[in-house]
Amino acid sequence: MSLSVHESIIAGGSPGDFMKVRRLVLRGSHLDMGRHVANTAIERYGFSPPKSGDPLTADVSREYLRMAWPQHYQRMKGAAEAFGMDISDNGFDFSQLFVSPGSHGCSNVYYPETMNGHVILSRNYDQPTGVNPLSSKEPVLMEVYPDDGFSYICMCAYDLLSGATDGMNSEGLSVALLADIETGLSLSYPSLPDGPYSRVATMQYGRCGVGIRGIQVVRYVLETCKNADEAKRALLAIKQYTLGGPLLYIVGDSSGRGFVYEGKLDGNIPMFSDCEGTALPVTNHPLREHAPMDHD
Repeated sequence: MSLSVHESIIAGGSPGDFMKVRRLVLRGSHLDMGRHVANTAIERYGFSPPKSGDPLTADVSREYLRMAWPQHYQRMKGAAEAFGMDISDNGFDFSQLFVSPGSHGCSNVYYPETMNGHVILSRNYDQPTGVNPLSSKEPVLMEVYPDDGFSYICMCAYDLLSGATDGMNSEGLSVALLADIETGLSLSYPSLPDGPYSRVATMQYGRCGVGIRGIQVVRYVLETCKNADEAKRALLAIKQYTLGGPLLYIVGDSSGRGFVYEGKLDGNIPMFSDCEGTALPVTNHPLREHAPMDHD
């Protein structure tokens, strides 16, 4: 069916307000959604596609996404069309519409059962005011109803085409990301004594690579998985790279199964921390580096 679009301002937007929060509802094909979002980025922010940096990497990454994440590959095709270009042009990266950088501090708790019998993924998102004008001031609450596949709702910031900070799909699976600030500091400042991951402090973790990058993981899980078990298998299987800084993820489904995922850094084995029937909290440090605290 043809693309259906509804956009409205649901919070802020008046003179003197810090934020303007938009709600964007998209119904149709991923191809048409990608084209629409790219046109919005062009018209609203003057966006142009970033240079790929390395044609071989661009070519291999595009082929990987075509096989591993076909929903996003279709959005990439639509974005390329919006720019009047061909997706096969290896001089450009059509996998993102990264309109604004940013950093954030977060805390999350997954409750596998509450007093009313429901599960909850609770999110606290700390962002300083007065900085990062697009990522912190103009987030988009995006509702996606594709022609095929899972529907989902997500908070979209930083990258309008493929990124999300948190969301939930039609199967009851919820995902949220957190900045791993402690690891990021040890990577950026290797002279810090005994920092986590100090053994990989000299790695170059901000370069474009092949696979699914940090902020895209949320959308990838929402679009391809229906429960926590499927999400674990998918996260182990994907080729992943870090752009900007290391991230953590908390995942929970409607049956009470949840976990924290600490991704792959320079060959490290990914780690899963399960909720094991009780509340699972996480903030901006790697759980593998710290003993869990008693939160009973």
